[in-house]
Amino acid sequence: MSVYDLYFSFGKPGTYTLDHTEGHCSQRMPKNYYEWTENRPIKAIKHLSSDAHDNIFMVWTSDNRSLVCESHLNPIYLPLQRFCAKEGDVNCRVQFGPILGEYFVTSERTGRCQWVSRQLDRDMSTETGRFKLCSLGIDDTYVAIFTDGSVKWSLGDEYPGLLKILKRVRQGDLVFAALNPYRANEFFVALADGIVHIRASALVEKHVLDVLAQYPNLMVVTSDVIKYTRTISGDQGFLTKFRTKDFIKFIAKNVAGGVISSAVAATFSCTVM
Repeated sequence: MSVYDLYFSFGKPGTYTLDHTEGHCSQRMPKNYYEWTENRPIKAIKHLSSDAHDNIFMVWTSDNRSLVCESHLNPIYLPLQRFCAKEGDVNCRVQFGPILGEYFVTSERTGRCQWVSRQLDRDMSTETGRFKLCSLGIDDTYVAIFTDGSVKWSLGDEYPGLLKILKRVRQGDLVFAALNPYRANEFFVALADGIVHIRASALVEKHVLDVLAQYPNLMVVTSDVIKYTRTISGDQGFLTKFRTKDFIKFIAKNVAGGVISSAVAATFSCTVM
């Protein structure tokens, strides 16, 4: 599988979706997501954005390869709905910000875009490049990727781990980026050389690591929470009992009181294609 086939979306705290060649996985998504996907064939999730208020915008490919779009939006997003209606819902890529009413949307068909974001107003008012995507983070932060492979960002002090990565990339290196809009220094990025970086809770990192283990051409780099990087190649790279035991010890040591049981018992919904 190519990194170009990956899609990842953070939602409200504890929520995420990962789409990959062999299926898609999710945790604690809004109710509408499960209503839309439970009895409908999904070949691939092309785009998904949700927020802490259960607003959700989703585009996927059905088993007959046609594009389908569903959304559930607060009335505050009426300008967004009008934009998508004009451009064609299935052509639009939406990202919600951490504050109700904040968003970025671009049309893959025409290249037109629209946003409600103070930092984008300051930084992008004269931008002439065509957006591929723009992920919004906490405190007016963002990462924007353009169709020519160039990247712009404003991360402040909120995502130091990602800043280190971005300072090393060249034009065309960054394929995909998703900021967690509710937690500092949590992100998912994919690079053209097959390296995937995930910074999130220990359980989410472990789950993403395990799901992507089936793809021998990817290298997944996690944070210091899990304390290791695994290169996936052939029959190597699967978790040893020792490493799994270390991970459980970490959870027990760092998650206090009754949170331990709920954390370890967290369930992930996965669909295999």
